[in-house]
Amino acid sequence: MGGVNRRSVGAAVWIALMIGLAVAPAASAYYPAQALELGVSVSPSGTSGLIQVSVANRVGSGIEGIYLESVVPPDLALQPDHGAVVGGVWRWVIERLGADESALARLAYQDLRPRSAPSVLLLSVRATGLAPIDIQASLPASPPAPALVALVGLLAFLAVAGAVAVRRPSAEHVFLVHRSGMLIGAKGRPLRDVDLFSGMLVILQEAIRRGLRDPVAQLKEMRFDGRTLALVHGKHALLAAVVRGEATPRRLRRAESILREFEAANGAALRDWNGDLAGLAGIEAALAGV
Repeated sequence: MGGVNRRSVGAAVWIALMIGLAVAPAASAYYPAQALELGVSVSPSGTSGLIQVSVANRVGSGIEGIYLESVVPPDLALQPDHGAVVGGVWRWVIERLGADESALARLAYQDLRPRSAPSVLLLSVRATGLAPIDIQASLPASPPAPALVALVGLLAFLAVAGAVAVRRPSAEHVFLVHRSGMLIGAKGRPLRDVDLFSGMLVILQEAIRRGLRDPVAQLKEMRFDGRTLALVHGKHALLAAVVRGEATPRRLRRAESILREFEAANGAALRDWNGDLAGLAGIEAALAGV
């Protein structure tokens, strides 16, 4: 019986060894926890920015079927260069990463509404034979739009306050400004920095649009020190006039008519104007008419 037992034990050991050798190759399909190296960086720029997500293979063999996904916060619009946003979730599938290879996705984001606190973007990564990995990206709070409006408004106020001093019933100063912020022409008492003032008008307009979160909002009037800064908006330009007291409806209608005539005469040149005054007609007439 002892001999039979020894042979039985030997056979059992041999069978176990064969099973172990057969199973070993299959087990090699499971990667170590550090197989994938993940990285995320955020580069904010006001109410927008860029998120970069990197994935690197740190093992000596290729990894197939890598899945990345992230739920997009409701106050954010995301535009990725890899993958797609479907149903509020960004998904990116990497079919294969070879040994020591890496991949990078860039996700441009834009605030849909102001965020008083940072938003957290949670990214999940999965791959066959690899435990799920999570990584976070923190997006800073939105800049305080009301403060921006107040600051730019103050700068514009100081520019106008320094520009006007003569008391007369007609417009004290008239500015014709391209929508890019470049000054087309000005009439009135000479100013030290007319280009700065015209640029401030456009900056103030953009600041108020951001502050009100209304893309069609337009600044039409601002009062200060017994005077009124009245603005008439066209498709490619605007007329700004500083008048004593209030801007009458008749004067505003006249300014609107003058601006329409000027844009009709220079429509093609104004569309992509590069600052060359020689290509525009009727500048002096438009300024004198106001």
